Amino acid sequence: KKKKKKKKKKKKKKKSFNSTHTSIIPPSPSARTMTKPSRSNITRAIVLIAAASTFVHSFDPPTPLTAATTRAKFVSSVGSAAAAAALVGTVRPVEAAARGRATLEQSYDRYGERIRKGAAFYGSDLKKIIAAADWRALKAVTSDPPPKTKADRVKPDGGAAERAALAGPISDAKVLVAADLWAGAFSDNSISAKTKAMRDQIEIIRKDINGLNRAALEGLGEAKPEGGVFGIGAKARSKNELLKDCQQFYLEGGAAFNQFFNESNDGLPVTLAKFNYLR
Repeated sequence: KKKKKKKKKKKKKKKSFNSTHTSIIPPSPSARTMTKPSRSNITRAIVLIAAASTFVHSFDPPTPLTAATTRAKFVSSVGSAAAAAALVGTVRPVEAAARGRATLEQSYDRYGERIRKGAAFYGSDLKKIIAAADWRALKAVTSDPPPKTKADRVKPDGGAAERAALAGPISDAKVLVAADLWAGAFSDNSISAKTKAMRDQIEIIRKDINGLNRAALEGLGEAKPEGGVFGIGAKARSKNELLKDCQQFYLEGGAAFNQFFNESNDGLPVTLAKFNYLR
């Protein structure tokens, strides 16, 4: 009996040890966090969410200005610029008379007719040539004169007259050089804002004339299509694609011509006839 009692006591002690041993194992920190989030963690999460929503909201597009706001801002900026110029004594006379009326009239007489004829050709004949997809005619009217040759050197004028006659009626050499020189007549010692504005439009016209000439050369098979890698692998434009590009060049160049005339006519002396717009 005594032996049986001792065995029972040993078994009881063993059970109490196991139960005590398992109860003293502390839970892991992650287990504590997952089971019961602390108040500080909740507060931190709320702050982060709020900050994130504010950051995303800052990417909203700006509100467009209304016409009234834009007009007011423009008037304000012009008034400020004029006041600043008056303070430093840099207010200049009307730009049209910057180089004197006599000099402006000389430039007008020299270049005005070439510009007018070129613009008139642009608005009528060039439009018809593009509509007919006449690549040979388009090449001729947009091409500059050929370069000077050895045979030209023995001629009295160096062959300038003959080469000038070969220039297309809407070519750079025939019209745009004259337009550039006419724009320069509105500047004195330094290039004026008016001259810059006019020359910006000339560059647009020049780009479009070159585009028309390039299309004509491609239409005739005299030039390879641009693009690809080092000019290799470029796809040739179809007749319809060439025609569409030419129409785009024509419209863009015509708009630039009208803007050029608008700048030119602004402040022009009443003794000089204003340029007519293309229609």
